[in-house]
Amino acid sequence: MDAEVKIMHKLKKLILLILSISIAPLYLMFSNSTEIEASSNDNNSINYLKLKNKSTSLSTIYSEKYQSLIHNQINKQKKLNNYTFQHPLLIRNPYGTNTIAVYMYFKTTEELQASYTIRCDNFTNFEY
Repeated sequence: MDAEVKIMHKLKKLILLILSISIAPLYLMFSNSTEIEASSNDNNSINYLKLKNKSTSLSTIYSEKYQSLIHNQINKQKKLNNYTFQHPLLIRNPYGTNTIAVYMYFKTTEELQASYTIRCDNFTNFEY
């Protein structure tokens, strides 16, 4: 009987080890350093990915270490999903250096070119 108890104890330890090893990758896969933010509360809203751990300190923002941290977060996001033209990765001002900037990433089999127009009342449109 004593041998059976030892075997059961070892089996429990083995099962716990296997569960621990199985759960760790799931945690890493689903733990994400981002959240989604909407551009507005209407039907024309665009969802932007909001990076966490962003700084507003200029000395931090312009440091190589911080820029590398943000760059790595963006690369991680690019690998997590299959972004398309219809559903691109959009991040508002990811590096903290341009408040009107939007980082846009998607894959396509077609060759594309981006352009934009800025319209404002009482001013000439700016097109690029």
